[in-house]
Amino acid sequence: MALHGVNLSKILRFVSETDPEKGVEGRETVFLFKLLDGFQASYLSDNMVGFEQTKNGEQVTKVHMGRVSFETVQFALYEAQNFLDEEGLPIEIKRVPRQIMGKTYLAIHEDVMRQLGGPLLQEMYTWYTAAAAMTETEAKKSVPQS
Repeated sequence: MALHGVNLSKILRFVSETDPEKGVEGRETVFLFKLLDGFQASYLSDNMVGFEQTKNGEQVTKVHMGRVSFETVQFALYEAQNFLDEEGLPIEIKRVPRQIMGKTYLAIHEDVMRQLGGPLLQEMYTWYTAAAAMTETEAKKSVPQS
């Protein structure tokens, strides 16, 4: 069986469990995500753990899960449908260029990320990591074995 690269054009659809309109076509808020490439995945993995030295000279390990959750969604989120601000107006998904290992990517603007809020952001991250892993597993199973 041959390995296949990541399908970077695949779109994953997410609707929050907390959306009161979930299941109501045309009224629920739908977020569309793309799969991350190898550069993005490596960057996020590298930023998950950091090391710092305390005033006493001890080395401590810090896990940056909030940062990784934030940046994963920031890079993977592609589009939102029916995502409204507090006045009921559509929130425009603005992107800004970000550099990762010399490559330029478009990431969701901080103002949009601020609108997601902590619980929704964490739900998106948890869902995305499971959905992306499932997509890779499905790709492996779909290849005929010899």
